[in-house]
Amino acid sequence: MTQRIFSPAWNRWLLVASLSLAASALPVPGQAAEPKDRPERAIAVSTEYSEIAVPVGETVRMDLTVENRGRRDENVLLRLSQIPKGWKVTIKGGQFLVTGVPVAPEKSRVLTVSAEPDKGARPGAYSFEIQGSTADGALRVTRTLTVTLEERRGGATVELGISTSYPVLRGPTDSSFEFSLELSNKADADRVVNVAAEAPKGWDVTIKPGYEAKQITSLKVRAGASERV
Repeated sequence: MTQRIFSPAWNRWLLVASLSLAASALPVPGQAAEPKDRPERAIAVSTEYSEIAVPVGETVRMDLTVENRGRRDENVLLRLSQIPKGWKVTIKGGQFLVTGVPVAPEKSRVLTVSAEPDKGARPGAYSFEIQGSTADGALRVTRTLTVTLEERRGGATVELGISTSYPVLRGPTDSSFEFSLELSNKADADRVVNVAAEAPKGWDVTIKPGYEAKQITSLKVRAGASERV
């Protein structure tokens, strides 16, 4: 029978190799959790802002993000569990009204929530509740949004301005046109500005922040500053 005899040098090498392999298996501080370390199921629903103030009569629009923080696919159902009397509130994805959205693990979907006050709405704070739940009802989360309507100041100067360097563009009928708009806030407080476009029939208009690909329906403009879209 053949016997193998390892020298002390070989023993040292085997010990080092074993320690190296053991160390590589240890978790690294700050390293992202492995899929098995995340909860089996978890969802979240959030809005861009939790509290905002707008002038009386103004419609509010902002992004609504639905997240799946678990390890399995979820169909998240959405409903408006609290709406102030006289307000019209909708959740949309593009042109569609949305009541549910499928979300893959570790992914999110961005929708748009809009709230239009009744013509007779008075100044004050109004709270809305948006509820998200899984199709089987096992998980349920609620997001509260508070909108404060402020009295319009009579005789005040225009606090928001909009300008463009190219008010008129021309091109072939199959062309796509891109141009920038500058939104300026002349007020002494930050403002959330809702942005929308009305286009002729057959035209598709999208609004994006400068140098970004995502589409938006509102953006924050700091006091005395401007933003480009």
